[in-house]
Amino acid sequence: MVVRSAVGEAKLARRAGAKAIMDIPGAKPKSLIVFLAGLLAGLLVFLPLAFVGLSLEKIGMFLTGTAGIAVSWITAAFMGFLFAAGLYTGRYKEIRSLPWRKQLW
Repeated sequence: MVVRSAVGEAKLARRAGAKAIMDIPGAKPKSLIVFLAGLLAGLLVFLPLAFVGLSLEKIGMFLTGTAGIAVSWITAAFMGFLFAAGLYTGRYKEIRSLPWRKQLW
């Protein structure tokens, strides 16, 4: 069995004259990507929104930010547990770079 990295595949494709394929998540499971996206959305979008709403005394903005933090972090927590369970059971040992729709959860 030959193991190739996504970078190596892209270099081979460029040498062969093919278009370079942009593979953002690479060989990462969907649960890890959604976990990181949920954490970052909570920290970079909804937390500042809650602080701005609190400082400007806009209750709607504050509640939107707080609810957004709760939803994104609950989703991130669920996906983090799903990723940890898959990692513990060895589901991701043979993971390879696939299109997003075909990648493992």
